[in-house]
Amino acid sequence: MFINTANLINNMKKDIERPLIVSMFCILSLVGLPLYTILIINGIPPVNISFTKIAVPFWYTIFSIILNLLYFICLIYIWKMKKMGVFWYNVILIFDYFIGSLLGFSDLYAMMLSGFKLGIIYTQLNKMKY
Repeated sequence: MFINTANLINNMKKDIERPLIVSMFCILSLVGLPLYTILIINGIPPVNISFTKIAVPFWYTIFSIILNLLYFICLIYIWKMKKMGVFWYNVILIFDYFIGSLLGFSDLYAMMLSGFKLGIIYTQLNKMKY
C-alpha cells in the first residue's frame, strides 16, 4: 500500500490555479481584517493612515464591523478566483471611503494604497471565473 506522491502533487497542482499575487493579497488582507476591527474599536478610523485618534461615533463602529464582515466574504470569493468577489470588494471599498470622507476620516494615502492593491488584483481578473 504505497501512495504515489507524484500523482498527489499533480492533483494538488491542478486544484491550485490561483496566482501567487492573489494569494498574497488575500492572506495580507485577512491579516489586516482583525487589525481593522481593533483600530475602529479603539477610536482610530481605519481609513485614516495617520493613526490620529478621533471621536468615532458608535454607529460608525458598528458600520465598520459590518463592512469588515463583507470584506471577509469578498476575500473568500477572491480566494476562490471569482470575479464577483473583486467587484463587490471594489463597491464596498468605494462606499467605505465615501462614508469616511463625509465624516472626515478618509485619508488620501489610504485611498491610493487601496487603489494600488485593487489595481494589482484587476491584472489577474482575466484568470478568474464568474
